[in-house]
Amino acid sequence: MVGRDTTEPSRTPTAPRASLRQNLVESFSLDDLALLCDDLGVDAENIPGKDHGKSYWAAQIIRYFERAGRMPDLLKRLSELRPAVTWTYTPGEDESDLDDETPATRGDVITARTGDVTGNVAVGKNVVQIGTLNIPAWPLALVGVVAVVLLIAIMRGASGATALRPPPTPSRMGGLFNVAVADFGQQDADGKVRPSEDGQKLAQLLFESLDQEFKSLPTNVAQDFKPQVRYGGLGLVRDDTEAEALAKRVGADVVIYANLTPSQNAAALAPQFYVSPLRNEADEIVGRYELGAPIPFRLPLDNREALALNQALNYRQKLLSRFTLGLMYDLLGRPEQALDIYNQTLDELKTRPETEGREVLLYFIGRANLFLQRPAEAETAFQAALAAEPDYARAYIGLGGVYFQRAQAQAPAQRLAHPEAWQTALQHYQTALDRAQAASDAQVAAKAQLGLAYVYRIRGEGYLHVDPPDYPAADHDFDAAGRLILQVVPALKDQSRLLAQAHSVLGIAYEEHAYSRQQQGDTAEARALYTKANGAYGDCLTQADHSPSDAILTGPQGIIPEICKPRQAAVEQALKGLE
Repeated sequence: MVGRDTTEPSRTPTAPRASLRQNLVESFSLDDLALLCDDLGVDAENIPGKDHGKSYWAAQIIRYFERAGRMPDLLKRLSELRPAVTWTYTPGEDESDLDDETPATRGDVITARTGDVTGNVAVGKNVVQIGTLNIPAWPLALVGVVAVVLLIAIMRGASGATALRPPPTPSRMGGLFNVAVADFGQQDADGKVRPSEDGQKLAQLLFESLDQEFKSLPTNVAQDFKPQVRYGGLGLVRDDTEAEALAKRVGADVVIYANLTPSQNAAALAPQFYVSPLRNEADEIVGRYELGAPIPFRLPLDNREALALNQALNYRQKLLSRFTLGLMYDLLGRPEQALDIYNQTLDELKTRPETEGREVLLYFIGRANLFLQRPAEAETAFQAALAAEPDYARAYIGLGGVYFQRAQAQAPAQRLAHPEAWQTALQHYQTALDRAQAASDAQVAAKAQLGLAYVYRIRGEGYLHVDPPDYPAADHDFDAAGRLILQVVPALKDQSRLLAQAHSVLGIAYEEHAYSRQQQGDTAEARALYTKANGAYGDCLTQADHSPSDAILTGPQGIIPEICKPRQAAVEQALKGLE
């Protein structure tokens, strides 16, 4: 866990929902789960995720019965079918345990799990995005849809469109992906939020447009997620703390809120998206480079102002909508189609005079190429992104990933004989760190530091494989990697995937450092380092409690079963050997 002394292993108690999910996985086959649904009068085809593995589908079954208010029926039938198992469920606790995570596969090397930092290597046809956007892909994609709809709603409001009367708000929403639109208010100079007639109009229009957007989604997407949007009677929301409370109260996956900041006749509206429970990662989509700047306009909105908004926002709308399509293709494990969308958009925008956000589009093109193991094409795109925006730190992280990917592919001893790849990776990660720190972008800075740590780790591994081994140099690099990772872990709070990646690499660094000290005859230091490795792998394992449905963490080829569990077992054996 963040901030814990890793010299002692620890475990986080399994959350109620996580425990129920685990019992389902261990006690039922996929066919058994389908029959269970049939026993309770539910068509299993109406519960998405069966093709993404038993763990993911079990989580969706729990969520379905929870939202239908039928948990007692489910528990009763489970007790009848498997009486030897203790079936318990505690409502109202650990709301995050069943957040819809993106089912995904990952590659067969550690670089497939380390996001933009390592180049997003993935193997096989069923590849989905596992980069720095470490949040559930469907909520992330809907962020783009919501942003587009909001911009359209503003313009429709300016042209005199009549908002629908909001429907009654149920105590809890019943979809598998739920969006709650809070009332939009007005924030005064003292920070207080009060009702606003203009804000109310915009929120109503947003609800109307988003409702129509959900109804027009492709059939397969609608069937998979059964999205719902609710507005009316939800009250004003000032910040993420209040948004989180609203999300728990109505069962929303996303809460949209915004408050006007008027000054005489001028105003600005910055839509906020609370994506439970991964706010930090959502910031990377709607933040500084992701077209999330406040939208200025004049009050009251009239047709003339609408025309000005249309000219300013049309370009932004196009980018946001295309990003959404690309992210949805990533969700479906089709990076080729995502890349096609990005490249087509770039071609269409070449004749436009605007350049806002062009670097982001090029970055997405580069990242998609990394997913497809096309480092040369990825490097070209990242360089083009930097030509458009020289201070774009994430593009430097992408370049670092390109060269890390190449260094990782080398045999350990060859990394030192031919150091160009890891040297270039270090250079790009350091540049990304400098740019991010200058922009006060803590999240990107943390990912750049992780990149540096990962390079030090594989370089240290190289020193262990030269003839003769250079143990002091290896010790130096393993120590540097560990210190960097520990420095940035607090900044990764609530980012389960990235935390699992960081702790897994931290564990490997400790483990290899322990081996080095053991070869040098320092048994006491080796024991201490193996103990730290055990703790780091334990911290990796606890991330499953926060995101039990995330296949990248808990799936058959996930970080936890493939790296952290077996390596922890090996470390425990090594410790026994030192007794």
